[in-house]
Order: sequence, then C-alpha cells, then structure tokens
Amino acid sequence: MGIFGWDYPPGCSSVPGDEPETPCVLCGKDADDCTCPECPTCSTIGCIEHLPTPELLSRYERSSCLFHAHKAEIERRNALLPAVECGKCKAKLADDIRRDDPLWCPSCQTWEWDWFNPSDERR
Repeated sequence: MGIFGWDYPPGCSSVPGDEPETPCVLCGKDADDCTCPECPTCSTIGCIEHLPTPELLSRYERSSCLFHAHKAEIERRNALLPAVECGKCKAKLADDIRRDDPLWCPSCQTWEWDWFNPSDERR
C-alpha cells in the first residue's frame, strides 16, 4: 500500500467487482431486480444478441416512446422554472432541472453561484 492509499495497476481505479452495476440491457432493471429469462442460445440472462427481430423492434419502439415522453416532461418542467438572475449584471439565465452546477452568465462572463435553493422542491 502506498502513502496515499491503495496502489492499483495502471488503468485500474478500484477493486475488481467494485464497479457500479449497469442495468439489464433487455429490461432496464437493476441486475438484482432483473427477471429476464435465460437465452436458449447462449445461456446469458438478458441477451439481446439472440432476441428475435420483431421483439427487438417492438422493444426499441417502446423505449423510444418512453424516451420522448420523458424528454417532453423534462422540457415542460424546465419551462415552469423561474429565470435565475445573475448577481453581477442582473441578466436572466435559463435554468434546467438536470443541472446541479453553477450557471454561466454569457453577458458578464462569470459563474452565478447563488442559483440553488436547497429548500426548493422542484428538483
């Protein structure tokens, strides 16, 4: 062990197996909650490689529809957000519910740090 903690080989940043699990590519659930059947061809759980083409296309259309519905809802909520005023030049800055960093003011070329109200329930 080095003076700053664990020494990992080049290209490694954590212990093997300690990486965050990705959701199942077939159902989108976490690995612990996945109920996908085992593929009869390769015995992999959640295999999309051997998924019949009609089912693959059906899943694609459904996920595309969900994506567009979620995107539209994010845009709707963004439109409801009040503009944030730059503390330096008083310019109105557009907010976004996905953002959790300071706002950049293009007028005065500075970061606006007082944009976040922790008691705000819209986020």
